[in-house]
Amino acid sequence: MAISFKKYVDIVSAVGGAAATTTRELIGRLFTENPLMPMNTTIEFTTLAGVKAYFGVQSEEYKRALFYFSFIGKQVTSPKKISFCRWTSVDTAPVIIGGVTEATHNNFTGVAAGSFELEIGGVTNTIDTLDFTLCTNMDDVAAVIQARINSFVGLQWTGATVVWEAANKRFVFTGGQVELANTCSISIGDTFAPPFLLVALGWAGNGNTFWLPTLPRFIYGAVHAFASSAFAVSADENNNFGSFLFMGTALTDEERKSIALDNDARNNEFMYTMPALFADYEFFCDELMNEIGGWCLTLLDGNVSPPPVDEYPEMMPMVILAATDYNRPDASQNYMFQRAALTPVITATGLSDFADACRANYYGATQQAGRLVSFYQRGYMHGADNDAVDMNTYANEMWLKDHIGVDLINLLLALGKISANRQGRATVLAAVNSSVTLALFNGVISIGKLLTMVQKEYITSVSGNPDAWRQVQDSGYWLDCFIEQMQNGDYKARYILIYSKDDAIRKIEGSHILI
Repeated sequence: MAISFKKYVDIVSAVGGAAATTTRELIGRLFTENPLMPMNTTIEFTTLAGVKAYFGVQSEEYKRALFYFSFIGKQVTSPKKISFCRWTSVDTAPVIIGGVTEATHNNFTGVAAGSFELEIGGVTNTIDTLDFTLCTNMDDVAAVIQARINSFVGLQWTGATVVWEAANKRFVFTGGQVELANTCSISIGDTFAPPFLLVALGWAGNGNTFWLPTLPRFIYGAVHAFASSAFAVSADENNNFGSFLFMGTALTDEERKSIALDNDARNNEFMYTMPALFADYEFFCDELMNEIGGWCLTLLDGNVSPPPVDEYPEMMPMVILAATDYNRPDASQNYMFQRAALTPVITATGLSDFADACRANYYGATQQAGRLVSFYQRGYMHGADNDAVDMNTYANEMWLKDHIGVDLINLLLALGKISANRQGRATVLAAVNSSVTLALFNGVISIGKLLTMVQKEYITSVSGNPDAWRQVQDSGYWLDCFIEQMQNGDYKARYILIYSKDDAIRKIEGSHILI
């Protein structure tokens, strides 16, 4: 025995400088009304197989994920993850989607007095006296359960249905009333007889393991939401995505504009990609094109009609972004001239000129030597004069803002303090420079771009440095930081980064002089 050494020397060990915050993954997020997902829930998948297991091979979600994961970029990179978020445009009733069951009606005919507890919106009833002895098929089994549920008082019970889906090998319960609040819970109680009854129905389990088809899903009733609200809630609760779209029911012009306005207010945080028919061009040109930034339009049709079935050209910006690995050299890429398994919808020069004038993107085809050459055109965003209107530029700024933001917040979390003096200024500049160095490596910042006189004057005006434009032109960027005291007495560090964005050539012209 001895006196503890810590009484005299006590050394504490810990890891310093750890990164508490990570950068966003610029993956695609698809908003779906599929009742297989709980409301206001986001689920991420890293494989196509996961999407297939959850939604089924015939679902739109799977078909979109197939296109998404199948894309191979020019740097031989593919999207690594996709996310889905549930919303609803109509009031919905509570639902039980049973897990896949291997049972047949013969598994039920021996039950003359089955029972289980069912809870809907805080009301629990015992579903008892279930007699399956006369059932000749699974539809009969469903009818017995429905009849007993319908015997209870209340619209949720009297109007409820129980259906056997033979193709999916599952029983589905739907409540008899849409909900007036997002609080309509649904669950199965613990007491039932005989023990195997709920297992045979596919209703055994807590419904929380959503990605296993053998377990049930208990979907709460919900009130409809505006699409813009659904986007805002999703982005505020989980911002781990770079681009998004709404699938399924077509949104109204007002809804699309509202989403675009919300996204624009977030200032280069997400890319909103939306599909449109050529007939809608007036709305997009007149209402959105020159007013709101952060969104892009892809045509579903053109001179090729009707639009191809189960093809999703509006996902092209999403898959290109998700396939971009900013940790690789020269990762920045032109969204035009990208190819995918899509049918071209515009093959006529005049129509392509018209679409280009409206800044509408499309999958189009040219021809050489009698063969069609198809690719995505033209990589346009929409917005005002001070908005990034090139997909590549917009995507790169998304990445750079996020990377610098994470570096700075990790700095604040890791250090005891950042002094409001020269040393603090140098610390902030070093953190920003770390991201700038990577941006030079991956091509987000371009070196050697010739600046116009207007650009030179603008850089001088913003920086207050007459030589700043030379640094931007020769080195790709100019960076400075200032320590300022705010009105409440706190100090802040304000940095200014001016960089030369990576522009992409969309056309090559030549002159042949024969002598």
